[in-house]
Amino acid sequence: MQSTSPGGLSNLRRTVARQADSHAYEELPEEVQQKLSVQHDVVDLTGVLDALDGLTGRTEPVDPTVAGGTGDHPAA
Repeated sequence: MQSTSPGGLSNLRRTVARQADSHAYEELPEEVQQKLSVQHDVVDLTGVLDALDGLTGRTEPVDPTVAGGTGDHPAA
């Protein structure tokens, strides 16, 4: 979703939900660690959604075209 921000610095917005529990970096699947080790402003984790779902206990695949019609992967 696009929204105007002061100075136009962060106009791309996405709704997220946080989980109370967390995982140590060393406990993350290797493919997730590799994605997170890239030093960019935005990290695309869509290629490792299955690994992330495994951490949250989600077992059913999510159709990204259904999540609000935006292609967003709903946060657990």
